[in-house]
Amino acid sequence: MKIRRITLALILAIGIGGFCFAEDIEIPVTAEFPFNVELDHWVRWADSGDRETPAATPYEAGRSGDVTNDILNFGELIYDDELGIFLARKYFTVFLLADTSGFPYKLIQSCSGFSNTIDPNENLNDSLIMTPDYKEEDLWDQTNPDSQQGVHGDNDGVADAALVAASPGIGRVVYSSESGFSRIVRCYYGLATDDPDAEIPEPADAKVITADTRSGTYEGTITFTLVPNF
Repeated sequence: MKIRRITLALILAIGIGGFCFAEDIEIPVTAEFPFNVELDHWVRWADSGDRETPAATPYEAGRSGDVTNDILNFGELIYDDELGIFLARKYFTVFLLADTSGFPYKLIQSCSGFSNTIDPNENLNDSLIMTPDYKEEDLWDQTNPDSQQGVHGDNDGVADAALVAASPGIGRVVYSSESGFSRIVRCYYGLATDDPDAEIPEPADAKVITADTRSGTYEGTITFTLVPNF
């Protein structure tokens, strides 16, 4: 906690018989700003689209919505005969908002893995893709279109590439802030498609889900960690 003190000098001069007296009075002034470290979040789903229809944006009317239980449930995958892979009907966006009372910070994502609930040796760790992003137009207040967050602070930014998200035990930095400014950061989650025309290329080690994949339910846990730099 840093306290700033301001010394105010009050000088009163009265001439008496040719003499001048002066006296300093020091009045301390202090202010205390509460220290806070907090990471807020919300999640939305959106339509993944297909060959004829582009993917929806996270707030597109009729093709997106809130996720109220914090579960990224891709549901039952669909098989694309032409591509020979399984695809998801939707993707998810996790919105993160950090408060570190002005201290620089990093946001780190880790995952327990994305494993078959019956046979944990079978997993989709290399098939879950996370792409970090930052949008100047994201709103502090969703009811106020004039509350856009604007540009990054100095030396702030998201990771510059998509990542394989489910590698267990590996922490991946998705956002670094040297300014310490609170900012809304996006993390998009989808399944690998090996799409050569993707706006952000998938990581080289990503793997699509083929018919050779063991059937069943796959589960995992994603963790976000706010690391302030005091």
